[in-house]
Amino acid sequence: MRKSKNTVYVTDNFIKFGPAAGLGEINISSLKKDEVAEALKAFLKKNRIICEHFILGIPRTRVAIKYLTLPARNDKEINRMTEYELNNLFPYKPEELIYDYAVINKQADGYSQVMLVAALKEPILAGISTLGLAGLVPEAINISTVSLFNQFRTQKRQPDNYLLINLDDAFMELLLVGEGRPVFSRGIRIKSPAEIKDLVKIAEENITIIKDKGDSINAIILSGKGYDLEDFANGLKAILPQKVEIDDSLSVLEGLAAGINNSAFKINLLPKELNARKIKNKRKRAILLFLSLFLLNLSLCANIVFQKIKAKEEYLYLIRAGIREIASQASILQEKKLKAQIVKNGINSGRLTLGLLMELYRLAPEELSLNTLTISRQKALSTITLSGQARDSESVLRFANALKESALIKSADVDNISQLNAAAQERIVNFELRANLE
Repeated sequence: MRKSKNTVYVTDNFIKFGPAAGLGEINISSLKKDEVAEALKAFLKKNRIICEHFILGIPRTRVAIKYLTLPARNDKEINRMTEYELNNLFPYKPEELIYDYAVINKQADGYSQVMLVAALKEPILAGISTLGLAGLVPEAINISTVSLFNQFRTQKRQPDNYLLINLDDAFMELLLVGEGRPVFSRGIRIKSPAEIKDLVKIAEENITIIKDKGDSINAIILSGKGYDLEDFANGLKAILPQKVEIDDSLSVLEGLAAGINNSAFKINLLPKELNARKIKNKRKRAILLFLSLFLLNLSLCANIVFQKIKAKEEYLYLIRAGIREIASQASILQEKKLKAQIVKNGINSGRLTLGLLMELYRLAPEELSLNTLTISRQKALSTITLSGQARDSESVLRFANALKESALIKSADVDNISQLNAAAQERIVNFELRANLE
């Protein structure tokens, strides 16, 4: 399976996967929440993708952006002033919002320009929950505006005032870049499909708004898919004096990948509680990986010792056999082959154990703990027996279903679920689960 830095862009009608996932997409316009999760599972399994590092992108229409000028250059003061402005700018309680900000420029006169981005927490958590049903947990949440800006900045154009107009899934995004910095951004929902004349009218109205704010535009750059950009460009040229060009290389997915760079302009709307859980999971994974590597090294050392002992015995045996009978050389060669096979089987067993431990860690929900793991083999069939405790029986059943979806597991069945007498009110249960390996 491929493991890479994946980027996923979720709009109203599509879930689009970045270059690491093969640039595929899923149409979710007519799917329910559970159907979206099943479609995602099928896509990931078909493409054999494990999203260990996953950047989520959301469209401009799902966030509010404010450009602030603050009388401070110190980072702590900027943070304090930004939080104060957040409470004044949005009619919501702070706990109802997810927000982040980026410093655009620190000026010599003691002022700083800041871009503040905020979104309602509930829709973001609902979207993350849907992705989580398919095993996708983002490590960061970016927005289309920042994605387009980061990709545009890598083009290293001459400093000027550029207006980027990107046609996306059922919305138009405008981003004004002045002297290499984001100055203005707006997302406008449009009917799909929209006529070119309607797109031109929307663009003209918003260009007028930008000019009324005192900003200038010297060049317009069009990007996006699903529309005839040539007709759109001709329509704008007919009514506007600015230079209009088309740049097919600009896309939100490509920009999300560019945002991974340390020097990129960054916004992260990942909820704080999920960020804390991510750190905790990384620590747990590091511990499990350390234990797995320790067990693997122990197994390899045991194999080396075993091989040395056997080599010594083999040497003595060959001396005695050579003295007694020359004809016994054939049996000695057969014994060597058998010992080599034993060593090979031992190494393969260690690798299988490591892969299995990592897979169990990935699939086990937080409300479930494993106490024992037994691996047994009968001829070509390998079986694992798991026992432990869970918060409730539903957690055990979900774990069993997750095992069935694994590439390492052929089948999985719950042998026993029993509630602890001392935990009748907490619904804690003991369980035993048996699975056959591929």
